[in-house]
Amino acid sequence: MSGGLLAELYAQGAFNPALPQHELAAAHIPLGRLGISPAPERLLIDAVGQTDGLTLIVGASGAGKSSLMTYTAERLTELERDGRRYLPLLVPVAAHSAGAANLATFGRLAIASLLAALPVGADDRSRLERMTADNVTRQLPSKDFNARLALRGGLPGGVARAGADFGVTLRGEVLAISSPGALDHDPYGGLDELADMLRVLRRELVIMVEDTDAWAFEPDGGLETAQAFFAGVLAPLVSPGFSVVVAAQTRWSGLDAFSAISERAVARIDVPTYSLPRAREVITAIVAGRVSWTLGDRIDHSASEVLDDGALDVLAARLRDTGSVRSALSVLRDTLTKVSADFPPVLTREHLLESA
Repeated sequence: MSGGLLAELYAQGAFNPALPQHELAAAHIPLGRLGISPAPERLLIDAVGQTDGLTLIVGASGAGKSSLMTYTAERLTELERDGRRYLPLLVPVAAHSAGAANLATFGRLAIASLLAALPVGADDRSRLERMTADNVTRQLPSKDFNARLALRGGLPGGVARAGADFGVTLRGEVLAISSPGALDHDPYGGLDELADMLRVLRRELVIMVEDTDAWAFEPDGGLETAQAFFAGVLAPLVSPGFSVVVAAQTRWSGLDAFSAISERAVARIDVPTYSLPRAREVITAIVAGRVSWTLGDRIDHSASEVLDDGALDVLAARLRDTGSVRSALSVLRDTLTKVSADFPPVLTREHLLESA
């Protein structure tokens, strides 16, 4: 056996720890398939379907919160509540720490995220960008994924028109921005108004907040930003007329504002940690899944095609010790980089220990 398979997987970035959101959703291994009960994916879908309000996904950095969120977002587009299709909307907050405590800014960011995913004429696009530049950062990394979610959910096409102050109306099946100042009196930063308007299109809004982990890289470890966000944005959103899902790093759970909203949330879903035997089972399934997803040949591949038992033991120990799937995949990717001049048939324990 040659190292051809490893070379192909490396070239295609099969084990990159951080994937684009649509690839992260496609590569996700539902934990229920691994015998983990209750399955976090099912818990999240049930929480959103149960009632409006806030659902928390809590886990260590790299534990799989974003993977769980993106996978479930795609599943939600296939479901309905009271005859309305779900419209999940991922709202990135990592680049917006300066306005983290401002609900109106968050509402405008969410609306800008939705509009960025819809067809917009050139003139209106220019106006929209000028408006968002004054209110929120124009970095909207979720826009491509949000567009995919809208299409999966059958959201009608149309032109989103930009007008002053992010007022929003609907004309038939076209979402349009108009009515200057219409959102300024909405106690939920415009989101309640937006949710009502989307219901005219028989769509149920689900706000999904990601990237709060990135605040941990701020000088104070992100505690001030996270506290401000939970108190200023999420506390008012605990019981709105729509669903809100937030991925939160475990370290935020010690904050007073987090404790206050956790008590009133619809659900708190903890991404599981693993004992060594279960960690080995999980990482084996993830590696096999990444191989199958990358090759796209509709064959159920095995982790043993790329790793020997000793190498799997190293990755399992890494997952158990760090609680981070991302960390384990980083070791695998870094190992492939080191051997890329001459790929072996499979990676061994010794190969991985040099990178771990």
